[in-house]
Amino acid sequence: MSSSTSSLYEKSSFRSLYGRPLFKIFLGAVVVNAGLKWAWYSLELERKDISYANRIALLESELKQAIEEQRSMKSQKSPSIAPELDFYISGQSSQFDSNKPWWKLW
Repeated sequence: MSSSTSSLYEKSSFRSLYGRPLFKIFLGAVVVNAGLKWAWYSLELERKDISYANRIALLESELKQAIEEQRSMKSQKSPSIAPELDFYISGQSSQFDSNKPWWKLW
């Protein structure tokens, strides 16, 4: 009775299962599949990193271009929304006298 029990244990043990050629083929296929998936995933990450780097470079160039456009628009002296305020702010108003204190200006 003990011999049948030991042979049953040997047949169902991991060691006897691992020794079978079909299990070795299955285990090899699992390892190869995992390796291929890892390689594909790493290539996808590298491709995404490159596309993100290109996108960031494009955004930086667009930002630099927008800044240059803003600077050129400021230098062109565009019409103001409130020219009377620009006149007072620039200090060219005849109403202001530099010798008077601010509370006596009006």
